[in-house]
Order: sequence, then structure tokens, then C-alpha cells
Amino acid sequence: MSFFKQLTLGLSDFLELNPNITDIKIEERMPCDPSAITTWENQENVFLPEPLREFYCATDGFLMTWNYIIADESLPVGKLAIPRLEQLETWQHNSEDTNKDLQQKYYKLDAMKDEAAVYIILSPNVKCTNYGAIFYQSPSGNKKLVDSFIEYFTLLLVYRGLPEWQSYHLGFKTSYWSELLFVNFAPHTTKIIVAESSEERKELWQKKLSNRDLEYLYQEYPSGSVDANLFKTRKCKPKESNNP
Repeated sequence: MSFFKQLTLGLSDFLELNPNITDIKIEERMPCDPSAITTWENQENVFLPEPLREFYCATDGFLMTWNYIIADESLPVGKLAIPRLEQLETWQHNSEDTNKDLQQKYYKLDAMKDEAAVYIILSPNVKCTNYGAIFYQSPSGNKKLVDSFIEYFTLLLVYRGLPEWQSYHLGFKTSYWSELLFVNFAPHTTKIIVAESSEERKELWQKKLSNRDLEYLYQEYPSGSVDANLFKTRKCKPKESNNP
């Protein structure tokens, strides 16, 4: 099994069970050279959390996309993305928290509409003693999303890269279109939506959720989480010095 098949826990095979899902693409990127990561850390005056560092040692970011055919038109629906190392840039955090450490630096992992963003907080010259908690900010609020990069990447897979999955996961308001996507492509995540929705929408979702044609969606996927040890199987070898 290829590295990227293992990395995505076989998501592409799972999506292919739906004949209307098309154009499933994964960019098979090369690993970052360890020296390039060290150079980036020195330039930014921060240290990456170990799981994120190991990830970049295995692949320079990640991009997977997939489309869905509606009325004979192939529409982009799923997008799972982690920026390349050189694209991991500081971000002007808009939080009004007066207790925040002004020395901390915010790095954006993903950006959505309405200035929503996923970000990680790093402190200058401080080695990460944890796995690097990841946060989410949107017009609905600002909240910790997960405790580590491994958890974040696993959730990307669980939610199939659907739009607004971060808002939904935290219980924030999402668009009606996104709610329909959750019902159709990730019904195991729709319990909160169905419980808190209008009678009209409940009827729609209950009808969708009772459709046995969608039975494949109820299979346990993923059956586990991404194993950080996988990153170590694809490390780029450090460049050899030309010095005698």
C-alpha cells in the first residue's frame, strides 16, 4: 500500500464506492529536507510541534480534492489541505482576548470564507512541550479545535474535507448547503444537526438517513486514526555535506 493511501486511511477507495463522486485527486508531494525545516524554524524563530515536523519530513504539505456530479455537472465538494512548508506563514489573529501573549505567533493551516481560519500558536524560542493544539476562528467564535496535528488530520478524513466541517465540529452555525453535504457524505456526523433543526429539515434528513442506498456511508471510516509513525517511513535523507 502506498504512503498516501496509508496516510488517508484509504479515503479514496471509500469515496469511489459512490458512483457520483468523481475526480478524486491526491497530490503526491515529496518530503521536505530536514535542513529546510530547520532553516524555516530559524527564520521564524519558532519550533514546530514534533508531529507537524515529522509530517513535513514525510510530505511537503498535502492536497486531496474530490467532486460530485449533480445534474450532469461535476462540482468541487471535498478539499483536504495542509499548506506547503513555505506557505506556512504568520497570520494576524483577530481575537479580542486581552490576556493573550503578544509574543505568540499564529500560523494559518487553512482559510475559509468569511475570514474563518484554522491556526496553530507557537511561541518564539520555545520548544513545544505538547503536540501543538490547533484552534479555529470564525464569525461565530474562537475555540480550540483539537489538541494535536494528528487529531486534526484524522478529522479532515472523518469529515471527508467537506466545507465548514470545523464550524460544525465545534457546534457553530453552518450553511444549509453544508448541512446537506454532511447528511449525504458524512451521515455519522449529523446527530447534532438533526437534533437542533426545524421540523422541515428534520424530515428531509431523516428521509436521507433512512435511505439504504447510502448504507456504504455508515461503514466505520476511518476505523482508527492516522499513525504518526507512518511519517517516519518516508523521511527525506539529509543532504550530504560537500566539506571534506
